[in-house]
Amino acid sequence: MNLEETAQLFRMARAAFPAQKFDDLTPDLWAELFADYPFADMREGLLWCTRNSEWLNVKDMLGEVRRIRQKRIAEAFEGLYPPAEVRDSDDPAVYIRWLAEATKALADGEVPLKPQNLVRRNVRQLMAGLGETSDADVVEDPEAVA
Repeated sequence: MNLEETAQLFRMARAAFPAQKFDDLTPDLWAELFADYPFADMREGLLWCTRNSEWLNVKDMLGEVRRIRQKRIAEAFEGLYPPAEVRDSDDPAVYIRWLAEATKALADGEVPLKPQNLVRRNVRQLMAGLGETSDADVVEDPEAVA
């Protein structure tokens, strides 16, 4: 959230909880606490607190925001698939960095792009030939090879 959005959220909180005392430094603290979250998520967290509590507790608001974001991740994670440059990299840090960025994007509500050129295969068909050996693989006399 930017400072303008933080100020808007603060005005909404004061309207929703008129009996609660807010300090002059509250918006500054909120700007730091909520910097990593989109305004829409923080607004949903504030609305949840308004419906469920007599007083605004920032920890409850952040807890609801985290719940919203975790739900988005859980619903879309199965469709997450790394791009070719990540799949082909031998460096685990590349995958870890991609996964962190992709997970944040899911939490922010961004839908992952479906990878192209992927073919859904039947696992039974793929596994069917694993137990078979060709004539070239069969060694009649193991001692003759050594």
